[in-house]
Amino acid sequence: MPFDDFYKESDQAARRWWKCVGLAFLLFIGYWVVALSLMSETDRNGIHPQVPTVSERMNRVDELCSQLPKPEEFYFVGKKFPDKNFRPVLVTYFFKTKRSEQEILPSFIVWLSANGWADNKDKNKVLEFSKNDQTISISPVYYPEANYSIECTDWSIE
Repeated sequence: MPFDDFYKESDQAARRWWKCVGLAFLLFIGYWVVALSLMSETDRNGIHPQVPTVSERMNRVDELCSQLPKPEEFYFVGKKFPDKNFRPVLVTYFFKTKRSEQEILPSFIVWLSANGWADNKDKNKVLEFSKNDQTISISPVYYPEANYSIECTDWSIE
């Protein structure tokens, strides 16, 4: 008879529809799991790949750190800005390298000294140089994704 398979085909169509709805639901959940895991990973230790700057001074400090010549195999990981009301204005850049301090630090010392930066000889930092109202500090850090930080600070009053 022509209607023998009618209900069988209808049931198969319903099952296909539910499979599509289930797949769409799983894709939706998967998208949010991936998105949330990426967001939480960039937030670990407060290191963010990009954070918008809020003032001209912050832009200058950010540019100072970003334009600083870096040694070979010194890879950018992220940067961190404190609260926008924090004084002095500062930005911290994080880097990862397999090279030792003896290989990395001389290139910073040579460049900073040649460009008029004075060595502060701070015992808490590996390197600290200042020029006018700005300071550049280079220190080891102990994060899984970074092992050096470069902190650029502007101490001037707006």
